[in-house]
Amino acid sequence: MSRNLLISNFVLFQIGWFACVLGGAYQAPLIGSLVAAVIIGIHVIRAQEPAKEMRLVVVALVIGLLFESLLTLNDLSVFTSGVL
Repeated sequence: MSRNLLISNFVLFQIGWFACVLGGAYQAPLIGSLVAAVIIGIHVIRAQEPAKEMRLVVVALVIGLLFESLLTLNDLSVFTSGVL
């Protein structure tokens, strides 16, 4: 991976993370999710092997969804906004 690609991935990750945090803080989680989805799309398109990268994204999504669901079901994580 080139240095420029590595730096741009880092910057895009920070923008996506910050958008999700601000979206959650200001009761607008869909905006943060949309920004993150666009950034993931950009990342996959720019990857050397987009199909392989997309499979990795899907696996990470499934694992994250299962983990967050378990936390929520066991009352270890509570979303006060009512959105999830």
